[in-house]
Amino acid sequence: MSARTVWQLLPHLDPECTFHNVYGPAETTVATTYHFVTLEDLQKESIPIGHPLVGYQCYILDEYLQPVPPLATAELYVGGLGVFSGYFNRDDLTKQVLIDIPGVVDGKCYKTGDLVKLDSNGELYFV
Repeated sequence: MSARTVWQLLPHLDPECTFHNVYGPAETTVATTYHFVTLEDLQKESIPIGHPLVGYQCYILDEYLQPVPPLATAELYVGGLGVFSGYFNRDDLTKQVLIDIPGVVDGKCYKTGDLVKLDSNGELYFV
């Protein structure tokens, strides 16, 4: 969600209205990360997608499945309770997106294909 979009909506909403930015593909049971949008966020170009919800882990990894430093852009991988077990009758696609990540012991992670970055406060941003 962009700050510009929120600014365009504000005049049409009740002053008590709050915004929540939620990210998650269907393969991770829809909601994976969450961020309560503040006025400070509206001064930025992009609003964070936040932190992982309870039961989820987010990994920002390079093409070698290695973590990248904060502020670097790389692909998001999601692990945890809500990650799906595979596509129905599509083992070929399932093998492409359910990945074993070295050092992660809680099952396979979903390779989202989405690029993100982590800021210095630990907030995820969709790129």
